[in-house]
Amino acid sequence: HSSKLFFDPANISSEDAFGVLNANIEVFHADNGVSVMFWGKNLLDKDYIFSQIVSVPGIGGAWADPISYGVRLKYQFN
Repeated sequence: HSSKLFFDPANISSEDAFGVLNANIEVFHADNGVSVMFWGKNLLDKDYIFSQIVSVPGIGGAWADPISYGVRLKYQFN
């Protein structure tokens, strides 16, 4: 969760409060050093600005990434 954000010293440009859901679950097998992780970011697909620049011609910003998810496999050498 993030409260309302202001992007400039005069508090003109802002982003309202929002919440983002990220999650992961990992299973690790100690005997052979293999793990599998299922992960997800921005699972509610919330649109929000995470960076903004106020300049002379106007306002520019960067939107956060949309929903993303995947699987990570890992092997540890003993």
